[in-house]
Amino acid sequence: MEHMDVEEQLAAAAQLPLKQEVVILRQFVRAQAKIITELVQTVEALKHEVGQLKRQLYGRKSEKRIKDASAPVEALPVQKERGKAVTKRDLGHVTEKGLRFRASAQVITIEVPLPAGAS
Repeated sequence: MEHMDVEEQLAAAAQLPLKQEVVILRQFVRAQAKIITELVQTVEALKHEVGQLKRQLYGRKSEKRIKDASAPVEALPVQKERGKAVTKRDLGHVTEKGLRFRASAQVITIEVPLPAGAS
């Protein structure tokens, strides 16, 4: 009876004596209850995973990773702590006139036209 659909199983059980029908129907209900329990657990696990992915994608910063001890290791990639980059400029790169450039720096002038109607 494992490969029959539900209607075929019920029809086959109805042809048996009452005591055997009751036994088969109880087995059928237990099997369905087990399937339902497994499906509920799967749905809950998937909801949890979707929640984690949404937090990763839409959280304050997408680079942040949520540390959750109950989550599987592969679901939350490990991110190394990042430090601040070392600046190789001396402190004299900014003066009261602004940024300081070498004389060899290329100067580019970009003219932006005023939008229509602007004075």
